[in-house]
Amino acid sequence: MRHRRWLGVYAGVFAAAGAVFVALPGVVTALLSVPGAGRSLWLGLTGSLMAVLTLLAWELSRDPAQAPVWRALLLSKAVSSTLFIASARSGGPGYLLAALVDGAILAHLAYLREVHEPLCAWTPRLPSWPALRHEAFFLVFRDPGAGAAFGLRHEADRAGGRCQWAVTDKEGVHQGSWPEKPFAGFARGGSKASGPGGAWALSWEEGPVPPYALVPRWLWRLGLAGTMYVTSAPAARFSGSVELGGRRWTLDGAPGCVGHLWGRRHGARWRWAHAYWPERGVMAETLAAQGRLGRLLTPVVR
Repeated sequence: MRHRRWLGVYAGVFAAAGAVFVALPGVVTALLSVPGAGRSLWLGLTGSLMAVLTLLAWELSRDPAQAPVWRALLLSKAVSSTLFIASARSGGPGYLLAALVDGAILAHLAYLREVHEPLCAWTPRLPSWPALRHEAFFLVFRDPGAGAAFGLRHEADRAGGRCQWAVTDKEGVHQGSWPEKPFAGFARGGSKASGPGGAWALSWEEGPVPPYALVPRWLWRLGLAGTMYVTSAPAARFSGSVELGGRRWTLDGAPGCVGHLWGRRHGARWRWAHAYWPERGVMAETLAAQGRLGRLLTPVVR
């Protein structure tokens, strides 16, 4: 609530600045020392900009989960900060001061966006994001009594959807897959699927650890991470039945996790590990990944 109030404060600041531009044009023009500016045109453009910023900040104060509005507001402040810096050499130190003020607002808005941006832990993004090329929800858990570990996956790309599975036990690794309507059997709290060689019907409790983004979101925004990954249920407990490769397991509170990933491209290489010990109240997760930028490889991010 405190962070949302700040967005309302910014709406008021932008509104007040726009009012000053309109009500005191001589003072504003003198303070900014704009050489050769046509007063009516310059004040009209500035006033319209402040009206837009007022509306954007006000909309975010009412509902912070509006990604396009965030992008518009941050883009506007980033452009104005850049232009103030570019004008500082010819226009004097006043432009540099304006750049510092705008830059501080930009940094604070970026922080507020980080606080409020939805993690998209459970909602598929592929249908509404044309730039995305792949997406998956996956379940990883173990049955300590049977000595088996499971990896179940609902995934999709622009060509369609599929289910994949893998089981590791004392006899080795067994795996398979089949086509599926994208995410048809997946929902928050449950997963169902059936196809050649397997079937499962599972539910889970999300546990005490809230969802979090294991891949830093700034890497995704800058295009340095080709895939975004959110751990939707880091400390889940699974119950239900799994039948894979001719074998059947019945689960009751099996420890594991649920993850959600989506991306514009696949990583060049990655290593991932997740562990949950409910009896000790301990959960650990680690990821090391390397992406591609054209023919270049990005640094390894851990």
